[in-house]
Amino acid sequence: MELRGQRAARGDFEPGFRARLHQKDLRIALETGGALDVPLPGAELTAQLYDDLVRSGRGDLDSSAVVDLLRERAGTDG
Repeated sequence: MELRGQRAARGDFEPGFRARLHQKDLRIALETGGALDVPLPGAELTAQLYDDLVRSGRGDLDSSAVVDLLRERAGTDG
C-alpha cells in the first residue's frame, strides 16, 4: 500500500499487477466461494468495480487504477 497507494494518489497506474489479472483472480475466488456455499459480499462488490474498470479499457493498468474509476464516479479529479 505504501508504494501503490502513493502512486495511485498521483494518478500513476503503470502496471505492476494488471487489473484484468486481479479481475480473473476475483472471479476464481467467487466461483470457489459459490462452490463451498460461502458468501463473499466484499469480493462481489470489488469484482463489480474491476469488471467496470476492465470494460472501460483499463484492464492493462495496475490494479490500483480502480482509484481512478472511483474518482470518476465521485466526480473528482483527485
